[in-house]
Amino acid sequence: VVKALGYTTIVITSRPDIKGEIFRENVKKIYGNKPDYVYMTKEKSAILKERKSVLFFGDSDSDIKESREANVWAIRIRRSDDDPYRGNYNPGKYGEWILPFLDGHD
Repeated sequence: VVKALGYTTIVITSRPDIKGEIFRENVKKIYGNKPDYVYMTKEKSAILKERKSVLFFGDSDSDIKESREANVWAIRIRRSDDDPYRGNYNPGKYGEWILPFLDGHD
């Protein structure tokens, strides 16, 4: 849908660029993104500004905060109830819309 409207999808992850080419190729296979549109950086707000982004999906508080810093509309992706990592995760903390797509969520 977004491509039909003229938008480009990018992937930004704060994971370190260890075996980055493998990660980029997997993203390309799964989502169809060109590897050039996969960013591995903790400076997400800078990429969002540089790419003139209008919408950002993220799961962590820092994702939502960086989106706000870049003046980009953020949507929170809920983590699985089984996800053991709960740090940096407080859905609704910034008044953002929350995407409840997993079974067992509100």
